[in-house]
Amino acid sequence: VGSHLLRLLDMLLQAMDKLYKKRGAGPGKMGDSVLNTKAAELEVLLRFNEQQVKDTLTLEAVGSAICFLLTDHLGLLSQSPSFPELIVPVLMHIKRHTKHCRSEPLRRQLKNFVASAEATADDLRNRREALQQAPLFSKFLFFSPDTALAKTRAKMLQRKAAEDKTRIDAEMGNANQSHKKRKKDDDKQSSGTKKGQTDSSKKHKKKKPPKVGERGPKEDTLEEMDFSSGED
Repeated sequence: VGSHLLRLLDMLLQAMDKLYKKRGAGPGKMGDSVLNTKAAELEVLLRFNEQQVKDTLTLEAVGSAICFLLTDHLGLLSQSPSFPELIVPVLMHIKRHTKHCRSEPLRRQLKNFVASAEATADDLRNRREALQQAPLFSKFLFFSPDTALAKTRAKMLQRKAAEDKTRIDAEMGNANQSHKKRKKDDDKQSSGTKKGQTDSSKKHKKKKPPKVGERGPKEDTLEEMDFSSGED
């Protein structure tokens, strides 16, 4: 896992270096094109479009995701007695990348990771020397998760869970508002349809026939009259 993440980090830093050189801008500058004010949400993207590949915020978001995965993976391995030896090649690559990183936020995250990893390695060396007997081979995660890197991992996962919960609550709130608005519009439309049907039924309502014994309106009648010609 660590080798794949380091390879991704190397590719990312090369892409960022090319982007800054192409624009002729230093860290924190936008260059010739206008960058997006909001980073892309990596959790919902399947691929990057051409504009996102050239966006500094998107590349920094990818770098933060790589740091997250490195901290998650190696923070778990920090409970192993072999962690001081496992972290040596990782720290060597990250220190080299930190010197040439163009992004200040990403460089700060890498430095914090290096500091936590080095403190954890020193702590575990002291714990191994204090052991009275060799640790069991059947138990890989031998030490408790109270090292510097393990604590960083726990805080990071807790913060990630809180962010996900906030995002889900916001999405659910928007969905509920949309449902209420759609229901209100449907009720308004149905009430208007019912009112139209009522008015139409009143217009086309047939007149009741008169009851037996009741006389209808008077009608004018013409009586035939016999005229004599006088020959009778």
